[in-house]
Amino acid sequence: MDERSEILTGVALGTRAGSQEGSLALSSKGFVFKKAGGGRTVDIPKADILQLVWSEAPRVDNASSGTKISVLRVIRKEKNGCCNFVGFPRSKLSALSGLGLGESKEVGVSVSGHNWGNMSFEESTLMFKDGEKVSFTLPLSDVQQATLGRDEVMMQLPVDDTAVDRADDALVGISFHVPKDAEDFSECDAELAASKALYDRLKPYTLDDGAGDVVASFDQVGVLVPRGRFDVEMFSSSFHLLGQAHDFRVQYSSILRIFVLPKANSPQTVVAVALDPPLRRGQTTYMMVLCQFPTDEEITLELQVSEEQLTKLNDKGAKLSKTMTGTTSDVFAKALRGLSGAKLTRTGAFRDSIGEEHAVRCTYKNDDGYLYPLEKAFFYLVKPPMLIPYDDIRSVEFMRQSGASASKTFDITLKMKGGMDGARDPQYLFRSIPRAEWNNLFEWIKAKNLRVENLKEVQQGPVARPGFDDMVGIDPALAAIDAAGSDDDGFEEEDEDFEASESDSDGDDSEVEDALETVPESKPKKEKKEKKETTSEKATKQPAAQEEDGKKKRKKKDPNAPKKALSAFILFSNAKRAEVTAELKAANPDMKGVAEVGKKLGEMWKALSDAEKEPFNKMAADDKERYAKAMEDYKLTQGGEGTQETEREMDGTQEAEVKGEQ
Repeated sequence: MDERSEILTGVALGTRAGSQEGSLALSSKGFVFKKAGGGRTVDIPKADILQLVWSEAPRVDNASSGTKISVLRVIRKEKNGCCNFVGFPRSKLSALSGLGLGESKEVGVSVSGHNWGNMSFEESTLMFKDGEKVSFTLPLSDVQQATLGRDEVMMQLPVDDTAVDRADDALVGISFHVPKDAEDFSECDAELAASKALYDRLKPYTLDDGAGDVVASFDQVGVLVPRGRFDVEMFSSSFHLLGQAHDFRVQYSSILRIFVLPKANSPQTVVAVALDPPLRRGQTTYMMVLCQFPTDEEITLELQVSEEQLTKLNDKGAKLSKTMTGTTSDVFAKALRGLSGAKLTRTGAFRDSIGEEHAVRCTYKNDDGYLYPLEKAFFYLVKPPMLIPYDDIRSVEFMRQSGASASKTFDITLKMKGGMDGARDPQYLFRSIPRAEWNNLFEWIKAKNLRVENLKEVQQGPVARPGFDDMVGIDPALAAIDAAGSDDDGFEEEDEDFEASESDSDGDDSEVEDALETVPESKPKKEKKEKKETTSEKATKQPAAQEEDGKKKRKKKDPNAPKKALSAFILFSNAKRAEVTAELKAANPDMKGVAEVGKKLGEMWKALSDAEKEPFNKMAADDKERYAKAMEDYKLTQGGEGTQETEREMDGTQEAEVKGEQ
C-alpha cells in the first residue's frame, strides 16, 4: 500500500462556527484535519469520498486588492455532508490524484449576487448554482427543520451558543421559491408539486421531525461551568440550560465527548460535556459544561418519545429505553449520549496511592484541582477544565520542588506537540502533587508510551537528596557542605526506600572529617539542645584546652595514627570522581565547586545493582580489617598518655561525626 503523505499548514476548516485553522494531512487513506491548539479531529477515509470540488474567488473583505481565496469541497457519501477546506492551494491538486483520492473538479464561484438559479444535490449537499457557477453550498446535516408552504420550502438552521459570537451575524434560516414548472424536479410525479418534491428530498436529513418537544428534563442541576443552577432540557437536536440570569443552547453536533468523573474525596460526580466549538457568552468561552450530581442520588426518567422515534435512535446506537433508572449522574450521561450520539468515557484503571480515588490532587495556576489519568487522555478538573489527549503530548517532565514542602510534593510538566506557524510549543505545569503519587503516575505514563525527559532521575524516585546520615547516596564533600550549613536544605525526611549495606553504615569514614577541613566555615544551623550530661559523664571527660578568647581549640591529629577504613561508596567515588568531573565540566565549563560532582556520584551509586556494588563492598571489608589490625599495632607502640590522648581524639572526632549526621 502506498503510505505517502503530505501535510499542509495554514488550511482552515469552514464550519457554521466560522473557520478553524489547523493542519490538513493528505495520504492514500484519505484526509485528516487537526485543529490548531487541540480539539476535534476530522477524519475523512478514502471510501467516504464522493467528489472533490475546487473553487477560487476574490476575497470579499478585500476585493480591491486582487487576492483570491481557494476552497476544496470534499463531498462525502450518504448523510455525512461535505467539508470545506479554505486555503487549499491549486498547486496541491495534482497530489490528490497522485495519492489515489480522485480527480478534483474545478467549478467557478458566482459573485453576481443573483438570487435565482438552479438547484442540485450531491448526496447530502445542496448546491445552488448561477448557470455553471456555484453561488453557495449547504450541508443538509445542518438543516434543523424544513417547512412546506405554497410553492416554497423554508429551512431552519441551528441557533445555539456554540456557533458564533453573538456580536457576529449568523444565518438562521433560508427560503426557496420553487416554481411549479421547475426543471430541477421534472423527474418527479407530474401531479406532485415541485415544492413538495424538494421538501420530501430534505426531510430525511432534518434534525427535528417538526415536534420540538422536550425529550428529557432535569431540574435545578448544579453546574460548575458556566457557574450556576440550571434546568436542563434535552430536545432531539440540542439541549438547553435555563438559568435565572442566562440561558444557553447547545447543538448536539457541537459535543465532542461526554465524561463521567467521580470527584475525589467528595460524594459528588461530575458529568463533563466537552464542546468544539466552545460555548460562548460575550467574550467568554467555555470548552466544557460541567454538571455536578450527588453520587448516591437515584432517579427514574421517562423519555418523552414515541416508540418509532425510540427505535430510530436505537438503530443509530443510542442504547436508550423508555424508562431509565439509576443514579442521576448515570441517567443524565446516558440520556445525553443517546440523543447526541457522542461517545461516553468513564474513569479507567488508574488509582491513587491509597487505591481509592481515580485522580491525584494538584495545583494549576494557583487553583487547586484534580488530574484524572484516563485511558486516552488526561482530564483536569476544575478551573479551567482541560482535556489533554496523550497523542498530543510530546514529552513529560517530573520535577522535584525545593523549599520546606519539597519532601511532600512534586511537579510534572506536559509538553505538547508543536504549535502553528513557529509558535512556542504549549505546555501545562501541574504543581504540588503528593509525593506518594510519584510511582503511580510514572508507571501509568510509561504504560501509555509517553516519553519521559528525565527518565533516569524519575526511576530513582521522588527524593532529591538523602539525609546526611545516608552516606551511600552522597559525596563526602557535599556532605561536608550540608554539615557546615549549606543553604540548600534538600529533603528533611529520610529516604524510606533506601537500605544501607553493613559496610556502608560504618561510622569510621575519615573522608568526612577530611572534607570538613577543606570547606570554609559558615554559620552552623541551629541544632536541638543535647541532653544534659550526668555527673559521672562529666567526671570522666578531660577538660578541653581553651584559647584566649574562650573558644575550644581543635586537637591536632596524630600523623602516626593509621588512616581510617573507607566505605564502599567512598571507594567508588574515588574511582569515578575524575571521570565525572571531566564530564560535567565538558557540559558546563563554568562549573565550580563539588556539589554537582557529589550529586552525580550519589545518583550513579544508587543506580548500581548489588552485583555491580560487590567489588567495592569487598574492598571496603578488606580495608576495614586493615584498619583494625593497624589500630591494634598503633595502640601497642604508643602506650601511656599518648595512647589515651589519641583515643580521646578519635572518640571526639567520631562524636563530632555523629552529631553532624544527626
